[in-house]
Amino acid sequence: MHSLKFISKTFDIPLSKVAEQLGIRRQSVNEWVGKRQKSIPKKHLPKLSALFNLDESWFEKTELKPSEQIEIQRIKLARDVTYIEVPVNHVDDEGNVHEGVQIISPEEQEDEELRFKQNVRAVVEGIEEQLSNYPYQGGETLDFFQSVLVVLNSKDSAHKRMMLDVVDYLRDLETLGFDTKPRNNSSDIENLLSKYKK
Repeated sequence: MHSLKFISKTFDIPLSKVAEQLGIRRQSVNEWVGKRQKSIPKKHLPKLSALFNLDESWFEKTELKPSEQIEIQRIKLARDVTYIEVPVNHVDDEGNVHEGVQIISPEEQEDEELRFKQNVRAVVEGIEEQLSNYPYQGGETLDFFQSVLVVLNSKDSAHKRMMLDVVDYLRDLETLGFDTKPRNNSSDIENLLSKYKK
């Protein structure tokens, strides 16, 4: 889906309104977001940026990656955030009950879920990009990454969270630099896996 079409839909601003704000015909906007997905002329980027309060770079893309779509959803959600007061009771060490109020945001959990999905999609996109550039078609490395993709594309969120933690763990090892001496990481991996045992 064209970036403008997705952003317009997410922000509940019809494309007819977009065309009106840009001072152009709706047909011109349809040509940008239609099947052939044309680039938006640069002269319209500042107005689009102002209309949606987004950086111009979002509108320079003809198509958004799934992780970028989720980022747009999170931006919209952050703008729509609401807070409510929820009564809570606290019992102190002497057994006295104290009434209080906790302020929560219903959108916070939704944003957390979107952030998780965004992280999954970003990892999937990175692996898919690497696989598409991988010169050797076969072998254990390719099989491993294809297995990772199967897990990340599954509906099992516990496995996805575990896989993301493993990827983060491996990324941290790479950031810190690999030690040339043999190293026993089994306790670290065991601790990581213990989080997911039922």
